[in-house]
Amino acid sequence: MNHSDSTTLAEDSTAWITMTSLQSKWLDDVANVLTFDEAELNTTIVNALTTTYYNATTIAVVTGTGQGAITDLQTHNSISYNVSEVDSDFDFRVNFTNVDSFNQLIYRYKSEVGENHVMQINVWDYDDSKWGDLIEEGGINNYGIFVYPILCGKNHTGDGTVQIRFTTTNGPPNTVHKWQFDWITISDGPATPSSSESDPFSVHRDGNTPLTADWDAGDVNITATEFRGNLNWTYLQNYPVACPANSAVTTIGDSNTCTDGLYTLANIVTNIGNWSADKGSYYTSTQVDTLGNWSADKASYAAIGTANAFTSDAANITAGTFGTGNYVFDGIVQVQNITLEQDTANHRIYDNATCVIITGDTSTLSIC
Repeated sequence: MNHSDSTTLAEDSTAWITMTSLQSKWLDDVANVLTFDEAELNTTIVNALTTTYYNATTIAVVTGTGQGAITDLQTHNSISYNVSEVDSDFDFRVNFTNVDSFNQLIYRYKSEVGENHVMQINVWDYDDSKWGDLIEEGGINNYGIFVYPILCGKNHTGDGTVQIRFTTTNGPPNTVHKWQFDWITISDGPATPSSSESDPFSVHRDGNTPLTADWDAGDVNITATEFRGNLNWTYLQNYPVACPANSAVTTIGDSNTCTDGLYTLANIVTNIGNWSADKGSYYTSTQVDTLGNWSADKASYAAIGTANAFTSDAANITAGTFGTGNYVFDGIVQVQNITLEQDTANHRIYDNATCVIITGDTSTLSIC
């Protein structure tokens, strides 16, 4: 080999130094016998698999009401640090110090039942000097663990301080919902806890996530025991056709069952009698009243409904008032006594076994 070339000499020297470094790190030279250093390998593997977790060192509730201690965030034990909204909003910040690097944000939380607000999580970016968006979370009824990778962790460590912000900005109605944080940590290493799901825009089977806009289900069927809500006729389709005139619906289903003539005169005659031909079936006013209120004042049968009724053979017209107007009787009218209205005490027409007697104020006429 020609070593006159300085470049080649430098490359050979670097390669030899590299080999020497590797040899000293991984191999033991005992009596010119190279032996692999297993302890060094084990240490290297352990270091590569080690995950370092950082506890929160300072916290601040910028908006909202805090309850608890910072130690409540440092242990996974369901003893939470709570933040309650003020006018539907909160701003909760957690800092970590003496951080060389990190690649994960991990937190465990829950909210109140029926919570429909959206929580944003941000990490401070020292390169851009602003909050960087990380993820949006929704309300959940039970504790869940959430893990998110942090890319370019060096951008977020600054002088060794990592800043995390949890916040909501929601409109009216104003609420004071409580958010409970059991554990908030950052980590550096490969270990990753299994994460829960809290997508605020997903639809859950428990029905506690309300829709916030029109839902287009596409060309699919939605099957349910019942549907509830307010719909006008514009949105109803494939409903049964109406029954024709002079008929009524007697069975409702995918198609209606219609009964013809339910309210025709012939049908009424069949069910409650013929007023003109068969008055005997309701010969008293009490029975007439059982027919119901045909109009608000029974005007349609005032002569019968408000006065006493009469029988079909006209045997008697009992005490009562016919009302104003003229009355024409085609048959024989039999009365016991006719009293004239100008002087009901003295002006009368009546009869006995042999005579017709007409009385006035001072005289009486007998026709025998």
